[in-house]
Amino acid sequence: MCRPYKFQPSPKTRNFSAVESVILLNLYIRKRGFVMKRKKVKQRGSLVVTSMAVLALTVSTLGPVPVRAEEVATTQLPPSLIEQLEQWKKGVYVEFRNLRIGLSEQPRLKDGIMMVPARELLIGLGYTLSWNASDRSLHATKPDQSRPELLFRDGRSELQAGGKSVAAGTASFIDDGKLWIPLRATAQSIGLKVEWVPQNRLAVVSDPLATPQFRIMTLIPGQEVETPSVLLEQLKKAAKADAEITWVGPDHYRQKSMVMIAAGDMPSIMLFDHPYFIPNDITESITVNPGPYLDDYPTLKKLAEEGPGSRYLNGDPYFIPRLSDPHHASFPAIRKDWLDKLGLIVPSTMDELYEVMKAFTNYDPDGNGKNDTYGLTGAMFGEQSIAWVEHVFTGRPERFSIKNGQVIDHAVSEEETKALQWLAKAYQEGLVDPEFAVLGSQQVIERLENDTAGLASLTIEQAAEQSEDDAVWVPLGSLKADSSSASIAPWNSAGIGSYIITAMAKEDPDLLLQWLNYGIETTLKGGWSKLEGWSAADQAAVNSLFGQPDLLQHNPTLDALPEKVLDQYKASVEQWRKVSYEDSAFPEAELLWSQGKYIELRDELNMNKTKVIMGAISIDEWKTYQQKLVATDSYRAMMKELNELLKARL
Repeated sequence: MCRPYKFQPSPKTRNFSAVESVILLNLYIRKRGFVMKRKKVKQRGSLVVTSMAVLALTVSTLGPVPVRAEEVATTQLPPSLIEQLEQWKKGVYVEFRNLRIGLSEQPRLKDGIMMVPARELLIGLGYTLSWNASDRSLHATKPDQSRPELLFRDGRSELQAGGKSVAAGTASFIDDGKLWIPLRATAQSIGLKVEWVPQNRLAVVSDPLATPQFRIMTLIPGQEVETPSVLLEQLKKAAKADAEITWVGPDHYRQKSMVMIAAGDMPSIMLFDHPYFIPNDITESITVNPGPYLDDYPTLKKLAEEGPGSRYLNGDPYFIPRLSDPHHASFPAIRKDWLDKLGLIVPSTMDELYEVMKAFTNYDPDGNGKNDTYGLTGAMFGEQSIAWVEHVFTGRPERFSIKNGQVIDHAVSEEETKALQWLAKAYQEGLVDPEFAVLGSQQVIERLENDTAGLASLTIEQAAEQSEDDAVWVPLGSLKADSSSASIAPWNSAGIGSYIITAMAKEDPDLLLQWLNYGIETTLKGGWSKLEGWSAADQAAVNSLFGQPDLLQHNPTLDALPEKVLDQYKASVEQWRKVSYEDSAFPEAELLWSQGKYIELRDELNMNKTKVIMGAISIDEWKTYQQKLVATDSYRAMMKELNELLKARL
């Protein structure tokens, strides 16, 4: 069922033209601190919309977008963007839907008729071309005869299609060695549909008989993905749509997302790695509300309303989370082969773990005769961070949680101080990788591959991937601060990524939701593995696209482990499943950082944590800092906002 989609602007908004919208959105994101300069992140490039190609693409597809009026009042357009706007008003543009055609030059107007380069258009449509210099004519044929033959002559105002003359309205011409032909007459003569969008000066060319095509971007756990041929063919066949999938690794996923949003070049379906990393007003402007369509898809509706990673805007669920196991998160994993070599048991308390770290540091567990191993490695931030130590002592996987209807900040608790004391002592005794403060997640993985340390925070798949050759990594199943404390477990309160239907989607949202629904329901039913030729690459792609409802099921990385090692993984997961943080999790706290609020407080806190661990400030100085922090107006304002977010959720 196809329903029209109409955006309902919230108060204090007005609809701007497509051009105004993309420019203002770009500047708004820059104002909020999302833009990083080119010299700092080479992979991202500039986020400023300076390319006419990007501007034209955005203008042609985004349409009117609600932008807050107060943002306009405080925003002055740079001269370069004003110049681009004026250039845009003078040009004409073309968009090909469901057709893989690319033009190297902007279309031109002649006698009010849009003209395009013949060779690029016709080759893109699959034609074979033959040029006759004597009469300056171009003959185009389709090898499979699926479209009629075409004939064009320089200076003639008609063309021939299937032997019949077609009036073109103006004559074809040659410029700089290229034959330019009329777009509308050519396209319509071979069965294509042409629509003119006057407000965007845009011609939209589509094939009404073609399989719909759309773009989707999703997150993969590593840096590469093998082509999932069987999966892609089945999705195309069953969902009646051809998805062009962009697979992006974790190191640059959020940066790439920001680039695409700022440039107005979003795919039709886009995964957010955290549901709250973009502020509400921007999210509302770039997202289609799927609510009017979800009644036709009960599985998607339940995920959107209740799943980890769901997000509401103006009372409607806007995000569709990937399927996830709540325990799919990084957690301490240990070198079991080193434990066995040194005659040690798997630790379950932080005191026991400390003794294991001392042995890993001092007794040459890798057997190379050198004093070059550490008990623990990790980063200060990110997936491979050492924040799990704070989790052990505070009893909560994140800084903020909910208790008795109020938001609690564990960073100012006595338990946080105990966590830092434990890390500071380990660092002082040389048990912690001395480079931890400057390491990134990928660097941590590389150090593990080089046998640098025997303990690190890893996802269950990362631990399994490290278990090769003689190395055996196993995730800890039970870990507590002391024998009287409660055991902790990995937890991901925000899910493992959530999809949005972007405002740049050219397709009917119903088609996109149908595609997602088929993939998610087939995953829940375990139906993929029944397909002929199904491979580990196909299953890994399913896990990245649609998620993993159970860590232990359909997990190619775990399936590759030796049976005895796999049994230890299963035992750990069963221990984790006895622990839940569902009632206390508060992922909405991320909204403050996404809005650029209280960044100084957060950064100062993290800096002081690092200083404590490295011995630059004492525990007494840390306690004094905590006391001063909670007394500041900024901190009180932050906690007030967090509690307001909690009330809004309730």
